[in-house]
Amino acid sequence: MQCNSEQKVAFLSEFKKNFPKEGEFLSASTLQPHRPDGISEELVVKFVSRWNEFLKNGIQDDSGEEAGESSAIRPLYLVTCSEKVSECEELVASQGYTSIFEYLQVEAEKFNEEIENERNSVCASVTLQLSQKLAMTREAFDGTLTLNNGNTITAVTNLRLDVSVLDEEGNECRDLFEIFANGTSGDMSEGSVLAGGLSVSAGGTGSAMVRFIPERGAAPTEEKLYRFGGTVTYTDPFSGETATVKLTPVSLTVSPSPYLHLDYFVQRD
Repeated sequence: MQCNSEQKVAFLSEFKKNFPKEGEFLSASTLQPHRPDGISEELVVKFVSRWNEFLKNGIQDDSGEEAGESSAIRPLYLVTCSEKVSECEELVASQGYTSIFEYLQVEAEKFNEEIENERNSVCASVTLQLSQKLAMTREAFDGTLTLNNGNTITAVTNLRLDVSVLDEEGNECRDLFEIFANGTSGDMSEGSVLAGGLSVSAGGTGSAMVRFIPERGAAPTEEKLYRFGGTVTYTDPFSGETATVKLTPVSLTVSPSPYLHLDYFVQRD
């Protein structure tokens, strides 16, 4: 048997409203229109029957001794619950809410919003983007790491990027590329993101550029696909602990650059 809180409150409120006077019995037909979905008509009839039986036998306490521990209804407890519901209704009404459930809904939305903000507050985004999808050997292309600091009071510090370059088989191929830092922008401090020690000011967004130059061995005779990613580490401005973010790999195809081979002869007299 299950019913939601709103149904329970409506049922208790109606019960209190129709609480029988001394010498009167409760009517099941009065409560049936307010019966929660999870409670059958038979259960309401049974409840009313037990309640009226208590009144008939003069059971006035909540100890359960006269009615038996397993079947005793606690009248005074039910009345107390109903009174507490009324107190809560008055309290939320004084705060401008039309009902307890409106109050709970609004507060739940606030709570969920705070949780979501906390979840995204340290770094709303840490991304690596490449300037192109295709490059030739010995042709430079740039990657941009962007970090957003969600903390409006404390800077992100000790920022460092460890680059990973994988081929289609998952083999590490950093040795086939020249990789070096190429400056910073926005709210990120100057320096090399590969060496570490960079920072992003409180509430700021900064970027660090990394330049890649594929060696001839990256695509000797035909195109090859590589995935560029790695990990970013920094000091969490909220906890002061080191945080590590694994970057989503970005793909780029390297093509062989033109190679001119000449055979020539020098004529002699």
